[in-house]
Amino acid sequence: MKTIIITAALLAASAAQAFDYDKFCTAHGDMAEVIMKNRQAGTALSEMLTVAKDDNIIRSIVMMAYKQPRMRVPENQAEMVVNFRSERELACFQTAEKHKAKKQEAQKTAVLQ
Repeated sequence: MKTIIITAALLAASAAQAFDYDKFCTAHGDMAEVIMKNRQAGTALSEMLTVAKDDNIIRSIVMMAYKQPRMRVPENQAEMVVNFRSERELACFQTAEKHKAKKQEAQKTAVLQ
């Protein structure tokens, strides 16, 4: 599910000629960090989903964050935020690499035909 959403976003965004995967995945990580900070601060899931509105990527990240436990100790909360951001960025960059490889393969195939 996570990979499908990221792939869909990358495909939509790559319609632009010079899509910047690094910026996209960094922004994805920024968003994950803010969402998890709110999760750890005790913001209600319903409030976060209201903020996300109809953005499926944000809603997906919110749902993933709220599957994680809320920590009581500030140091543990901070660790949850860092780990969640890292996981989301890693997933995004891995999907971006797969997408770039497929795109390059399609371009090679088009040249050979």
